[in-house]
Amino acid sequence: MRDRTRARIAEVKGKLATESDLTVVHRFNQGATDVPTELPLAVQELLAETDGFHVGWISVPSAKRQSAVQFYLDDPETMATISREGDRWYVVGTLHDFPFLIEQGEGSIWWFSDLGRESFLDSPFERLADDLDDFIVSYALGSGYRRIFGESADEWYAFLVRHGFASQRDSSHDRS
Repeated sequence: MRDRTRARIAEVKGKLATESDLTVVHRFNQGATDVPTELPLAVQELLAETDGFHVGWISVPSAKRQSAVQFYLDDPETMATISREGDRWYVVGTLHDFPFLIEQGEGSIWWFSDLGRESFLDSPFERLADDLDDFIVSYALGSGYRRIFGESADEWYAFLVRHGFASQRDSSHDRS
């Protein structure tokens, strides 16, 4: 995990702690000390920093619950939709009932991009971020969160804007 990502997580956690009404829904867990070594390295590093988190509609399960979201890859329809070998993919988290997948060869993050569909299987499968660090900094904790949800902001995006992690105007802007 890059230092920039660690710093962003720490900064967001600090700001979130000042708004106790938001910590009921949005949270970062303490880093795990027993992360399974069979997980992708980027996921291991994330879980060592924060053993799962839930921000806005994005959820990354704890180390102990990571296996619970892998069921997406057991479904033949899912594998046909992504049309790639199952062992190349790992479900790192979810957005509602739509999985975020990491392609283990290059580390890129992929998603089913049309949240308006009843099932993620009816949604286009597209690359979202170059790697897990980019996904966390730009999408979960930055202006890219707005790209996921469009113009309608929720309380998480309002929090990101209020504390300077995201821009109200431009979803491509991201504070470094």
